[in-house]
Formats: sequence, structure tokens, C-alpha cells
Amino acid sequence: MRAFLATAVWFGGAVLLVMGMMVVLFWTGFFGSVSILLYRGLLILAVCEAACFAALMLLRRRWREWQLRDAVSACAFAAGVAVSVLTLLPVTIDRSMSVFLLARMAAEPDRSFSMGELETIFVRTYVQGFDQVQRRMDEQRISGNVIETPEGYRIGAQGAAFVRFGRLVSKIFRTDPRFVDPGRDVHPPVAVTRPP
Repeated sequence: MRAFLATAVWFGGAVLLVMGMMVVLFWTGFFGSVSILLYRGLLILAVCEAACFAALMLLRRRWREWQLRDAVSACAFAAGVAVSVLTLLPVTIDRSMSVFLLARMAAEPDRSFSMGELETIFVRTYVQGFDQVQRRMDEQRISGNVIETPEGYRIGAQGAAFVRFGRLVSKIFRTDPRFVDPGRDVHPPVAVTRPP
């Protein structure tokens, strides 16, 4: 039992150290020049992992029973937890259409919204007002998935490979295939015009 508690403290301490540092570095604007939240989070995580490993190596001087592999294992565990938290919470909230609609409804909790009203709010505010298509294309260009041309944007080899990977993941986990296979669309594409 004592060994289990000691291991829990060792691994738990690594998680708390990494997560705590991540929050602090996000608040201080560390790597603020990186516009894509996921990429910024991963860079911050790399710094936190290095600091965590250094801290655990220092702690080994006091507690000789901990080996190098224990420090590596604790850091790997903390990284797994941190990546899960990063992608499930801030990245999802930053990009989620559902969170946007819920926030709009929460601003008027006693009001009922028709589907037409929600669609109008979504298109006019989220898509057009927040310029989300441009934001996505900028992110994909930075990521190397699309290429900007004088006529607009064209998917690159990396982007096409990612779509193939996305289709494979969709098949494995049985997600809605329409998001990764335009041939599955049940409705024709709708032209969205910007208000004057």
C-alpha cells in the first residue's frame, strides 16, 4: 500500500506540476506569437515537460529509490494527461460551434430560439462576423495543408493525406462520414453571401 501511495504521489505531482505550469504560461502569454491554440499549447507543454523532468531529477537526489525510468514514466504520464486536457477543454471551447450557440442562448436564458434564428445567428455572427472560414484557411495554410494561390486556396499533398487519415479514423470510430467525404452530402452546397 505504501508503494502504491508513493507512486501515486510521484505521478500525481508530475501532473500537477505540468498542468500548473501550463496554466501560468498561458496566462503570461508565453509563445503568444503562435496564433493556433493547439500548437501554442503543445509548445508550452514541451517547456513544461522539460521543467518537470528537471524537477524530478532533482528530487531523485533526496529520494534515491526513484530511478531515471520513474522520472521518464511520470513525465510521459503527465504529458498524456496534459494533451487530453488541452484538446478536450481549451481547444474544443475555442472552436466548438455548440459552445458558441450555448453561450448565445445563455445570454438570454428565458428566451426560446427557433431553429431558423439559431441558424441566422450562427451564420451571421460565427461564420461571417467572426470570419471563421478565413481563420480556418489561415490555420491550414500555416499548417501546410493548403496552398494560397492568386485564385484562392488549393489543398496540398499534406492536406490530402490528412483527409485520407481523417476518413480512416471516421471509419474506425464510426463518426459522421459527411464531414470527411463530400460524396456523402445529402444537401447541395449552399452559397453564403456576406451582408453589405
